[in-house]
Amino acid sequence: MAPFQRQVQGVVLLIFLFSRPYLIESQTYRDFPKLFNAAQFKPISTTPSGSTCGIPTRSAYCKSSVYESSLSRCFQDLCEQDCPRRTSLPSYSNLLLASNFGDCVHRDTVNVRPGNSSEDFSSVFNNGPRCYLTPLQTSELGTEDGVRMFTLAVWIWQETGNEGTIYQKVGDNSKTILQVRVSSSNIHIYYSTSSGFYHLKSLDSIPAETWTHLGIQVYGTALSVFLNGLGVGFAASDTYTLAGQIHNGTATEVRVGQAVNGSDQFLGRLQDFRFYPVTLTNREIEEVTSGVLPSVHLQTACRCPPSHPRVKPFRSRFCIKNGVPDNTINQVLRLNNYSHPLEFLNDGDGNSIWVSSFLDDVTITINLQDEFQVFYVVLQFYSPLPTTVTIERKRAGSPVWERWQLYASDCNAVFGLDNNGPLPSPTSVNCLQFGSSSLPLPLSKGNVTFNLLAPEPVPRPGHNDFYNTPDLYQFVKASQVRVRLQGHFNVTQSRHRYYGLQEYIVTAR
Repeated sequence: MAPFQRQVQGVVLLIFLFSRPYLIESQTYRDFPKLFNAAQFKPISTTPSGSTCGIPTRSAYCKSSVYESSLSRCFQDLCEQDCPRRTSLPSYSNLLLASNFGDCVHRDTVNVRPGNSSEDFSSVFNNGPRCYLTPLQTSELGTEDGVRMFTLAVWIWQETGNEGTIYQKVGDNSKTILQVRVSSSNIHIYYSTSSGFYHLKSLDSIPAETWTHLGIQVYGTALSVFLNGLGVGFAASDTYTLAGQIHNGTATEVRVGQAVNGSDQFLGRLQDFRFYPVTLTNREIEEVTSGVLPSVHLQTACRCPPSHPRVKPFRSRFCIKNGVPDNTINQVLRLNNYSHPLEFLNDGDGNSIWVSSFLDDVTITINLQDEFQVFYVVLQFYSPLPTTVTIERKRAGSPVWERWQLYASDCNAVFGLDNNGPLPSPTSVNCLQFGSSSLPLPLSKGNVTFNLLAPEPVPRPGHNDFYNTPDLYQFVKASQVRVRLQGHFNVTQSRHRYYGLQEYIVTAR
């Protein structure tokens, strides 16, 4: 081709490219989804069920250690799954249980709170000198180690323009011990301490002519307000510091719906007005509001202590105070100190340990609740390793469990397969031998890591060309994963005959 012809063709090509830029600009690039632990906080179970230590009663086991002396001697630890505090709502005083209902304060079964049963009613407060109720049940503050505490919970429907007292408790010389006034713009709390009388104004508002649940939680000098249950991350609406602990004097009079001196008339409806002589936890306030205790990954029934009433987000075995950052280190255990529940296996916390009961065979199943591409299954052990591990998967919509990977001290004796046998195809399953150079046997803290695209010790065909290997692309998919643990390495003490794991990780996308 002549030089002139080549130059003309080059110019034509450049004109074509630059005159049609969309050929280049229309190409879009997207990142692959990031890998994450698809097993974290997902439903987990064992076969046989109840394979966790400390069920139904407290038990003792021998601690595991990387030191050889732990195999011949027993350094005992305990396992107890019982909750350290209450597991249900405490008793309360019904502040709407009164004998002075009449024309001024009457019952209504039509305009009632959400979720109301057909037998319940609201209490309607009109305007008048006798438009209040005198509760028949007491509302004395509770104490714990010198700390005073209580919780008020009530459903409120207030008329437009209302600004009135829903609760007042007075002591000697008509001195106000505690008073709560509500309006459409503020919540006012008046209280007495050993040093004086104080007023706290909350910026939280209760809308008019709308049913709203109000919770006031007090522990010592910490006061938290809740509107319609919990906020994000088990949080209160607002938290305040009182000037001192509320006075615990004997009440001479308690009124609901009006101040003791006849002023501050509340106009509207009240329902389920409860006084608890304890500090309800944040989740319990939601339970009072909705009738359902919010579930958490670890032992939902166990409550936080009153000093730290909020479950710590993403670390639900701990509790924290209200009004502090989610990542605070001022935390206390919600569970028993000796608790090792199954849910520790996939709580994302490598410092927690699941300990099984004394057995030689257990299967642990995690439901991923969707189908993912799985690239790693990792078992982080606290105890010595089992002598046999079977990893299986189940596809979405399939009733069949399929083998994924096998491990054994002697693959031929257990599975009839060669030790570290070949993988002829991308979907082949082999057995890797424990104790080989690729799978050492630590006395504790050992890992079993199943890499679905492993280049070693036995390379899987297509591991380095995943998207051009259709069979392998399907082979990594799973909606459920289960592992079967059998036998024990290095166990001589009977109370060492358990499985202990720190984490069960399924890395996927």
